[in-house]
Amino acid sequence: MRLLPWLVAVAFFMESLDTTILNTAVPAISEALSVTPLSMKAVLASYTLSLAVFIPISGWMADRFGTPPPSASSRSALFSAASPPAFIYL
Repeated sequence: MRLLPWLVAVAFFMESLDTTILNTAVPAISEALSVTPLSMKAVLASYTLSLAVFIPISGWMADRFGTPPPSASSRSALFSAASPPAFIYL
């Protein structure tokens, strides 16, 4: 049970970091979508609200139904996502 406060703290930190990164990227995203940055505020608010709603729901579902063991496909997908693209080395 000593680990639980640390896990909660890391989850809150990751959520704050994710929102901060998204807010920092607003000018680039709005330029790519050809809209003004101020018109993106509804998108940012809905994204943050969905995080606030679905993180506790996913925790409840994991407690209720359990978490599936990692499969070979999920491990390979994680490895592929964490690996740098091959064209960097060409």
